[in-house]
Amino acid sequence: MPREFDRNLFIMLISVMLGVVIITFFAADIMARTSTEDRLTTKYTAEKNELEAKNTNFTTRLLSSLSYLDKARELRSQGNYNFDLAYIWYTSALNEDENETFQTYKNSTIENCLLAVENYSLGYDNFGVAKSMFVNTQNYSGKFSNLVGLYVNLSKSAAKLCMLRNNASNYLINLAENLTYTNGSATFMMNMSNITELLNDTLAQYMSMVMAYNELEDLIEKEYNIVGFSEIREEV
Repeated sequence: MPREFDRNLFIMLISVMLGVVIITFFAADIMARTSTEDRLTTKYTAEKNELEAKNTNFTTRLLSSLSYLDKARELRSQGNYNFDLAYIWYTSALNEDENETFQTYKNSTIENCLLAVENYSLGYDNFGVAKSMFVNTQNYSGKFSNLVGLYVNLSKSAAKLCMLRNNASNYLINLAENLTYTNGSATFMMNMSNITELLNDTLAQYMSMVMAYNELEDLIEKEYNIVGFSEIREEV
């Protein structure tokens, strides 16, 4: 009788121990799985937050860069308008045979050139800021890196155009200021052939560079299906 009791007790103890081992195994497995899931969740959450932050940084910087580019293009457009008017008045003054009208054309030339210089200077500064911001945006651009690079080149090109037209405006001011009305026609008070040559050379450089600028605009529009370079906003 005692032997049978001891055997039953032994079997019961073994069963209990096996149950404990099994329960412990499952508990450890569940904890391990939970720990792995927590680590993966933490990892994926961190990656998601990093990606969202990068996308947010890219979007914010791109929009800020584009706002400076847009403002600069408006200023350049206004400068072009002022310069074109000034050149018309200057040409009219050269061919005017009535003194009062000549003076009006001469003064209008200078006034519009001064406005052009102001707009081109501001445009140059804003294109410079836009270029720097686009360069910074490239750090977050990812698959849009090539597009942002085109905007960098566009800003650099436009800044050069502003500088060329700014120089041309100053040459035109110099020419207009030295115009005088004598014996029924407009003449220069001194030899201005050097300034005239500088003006013509600068305008030739401008027309050459504006072609490259327009090609960049076309590339951005056609390759990336981005519409926004309205001819009304920014004339040649």
